[in-house]
Amino acid sequence: MLELTVFLSGALVMVLEMVGGRVLAPHVGTSAIVWTSLIGVVLACLALGAWAGGRFADKKLSRRGLGQALAGAGLGCGLTAFCHASVGAGVTQAVGNLYLAAVAAALGIFALPAFFFGMITPYVIRLRIASVDTAGATVGRLYALSTAGSILGTFLGGFVLISFFGSTAILWGVAFCMLALSLCNAPSRPWLRLLLLALCVLLAWQDSLYGQWLAEKGGIRLVESPYNSIRVMEGVDHARDGRAVRLMATDPG
Repeated sequence: MLELTVFLSGALVMVLEMVGGRVLAPHVGTSAIVWTSLIGVVLACLALGAWAGGRFADKKLSRRGLGQALAGAGLGCGLTAFCHASVGAGVTQAVGNLYLAAVAAALGIFALPAFFFGMITPYVIRLRIASVDTAGATVGRLYALSTAGSILGTFLGGFVLISFFGSTAILWGVAFCMLALSLCNAPSRPWLRLLLLALCVLLAWQDSLYGQWLAEKGGIRLVESPYNSIRVMEGVDHARDGRAVRLMATDPG
């Protein structure tokens, strides 16, 4: 189960990162500046999480501790799915510089889940190491599994999931998967995590209803193609006597 956990966590964190470009697109665009900010922020938070995960494993080594780290990643993904639109809009309104806005938006939206994802591999390594004589082989095997999962998650997210599902739905799916992994790795005393899972289901349902209401009342519909995140809205062409037009935008401008 530990090897499967490392593999799936590696896949899901890359799905999170691939979807990140779509999540940021309506607020800061899809330029190299945005992708640089997203990748840099996720890597920094993964590194910080790996440091914290190692220290956490030394102080509290148990399957329950691993379950807590997995649940933290699930909760972080759920909060990202529920709040990314408001956080992205608030950051871009407050910060005028594109470079700073891209970094700040990536931090505000993805720092928490990336941090908890970073904790998982070092914690699993500490659980799996049985002897110093085989520590190198254990570390190499688990990092190889994590990397293999990341490769799968990259292609799965970029080639398949984004083509068939919206970015918010994918984020909710990642949250559910991480909470399920938490329950599988630490089945004892599951009530708080089951409550958290039920809360995420409720929030995902409410989020879907709000999106439908916003499209009907606000006149703005977000469409995600295999190639871009597109906002479609009703507007007025002032250059042609106020004629009603339908606008399509692929970036904030």
